Amino acid sequence: MERILYKFPLDSSINLKPLRVALGLNRTEFAAELGVSVYTVQRWESGGRLLNSSALKLLEHLLRRRGVTSDMFSVSANVEDRNNPPGVRIDINY
Repeated sequence: MERILYKFPLDSSINLKPLRVALGLNRTEFAAELGVSVYTVQRWESGGRLLNSSALKLLEHLLRRRGVTSDMFSVSANVEDRNNPPGVRIDINY
């Protein structure tokens, strides 16, 4: 299980996939929440494109709506195991 530390304001080089998985969203749902295409999410996750400032603000709003109130939080996620539901959690005890 991987643990990744995040803090606000989010950076354009953010490791997006563990965060998306921790939110319990597939790429289609995540794209819809942010108002972007699934292809854009795929490119963000593969490192082919960095998130711009507008996308980072939308992501921050999404996290706030999902209950992340701390300016520092971590994500624990096993994003590689496709046979089992990922054990994911957002920790906001910083």
